[in-house]
Amino acid sequence: MANKNYNDVMGILRQVPKVNEHLNKISVIMGKKILKRRLELGLTQKEVVAMIKEHGDTFTQATLSKIESGADNIKSETYDKVFVALGGLEDLTPTFKENPKGKDLIHS
Repeated sequence: MANKNYNDVMGILRQVPKVNEHLNKISVIMGKKILKRRLELGLTQKEVVAMIKEHGDTFTQATLSKIESGADNIKSETYDKVFVALGGLEDLTPTFKENPKGKDLIHS
């Protein structure tokens, strides 16, 4: 079997029904961004959890793992704790890809 890189694998996965929908969920996107930031800072999950606990919050490594894997059942307050530990957010502006199919836009 030939070696495949990340883009090759993602191209194959995106052909599987429902994979695109999953990868485009807000929880998955946020999890990937949080994981990327943690790795950029050279922090382990354990270190991030310790930083959150230093602020007096309760938090577990299992929760951070769930966030980074794109779990759906995470509260915004939980994300906020991680954001603060990783340096805070500068911006969180959604960017939409296209207009919904079959929907006429109403212009004022």
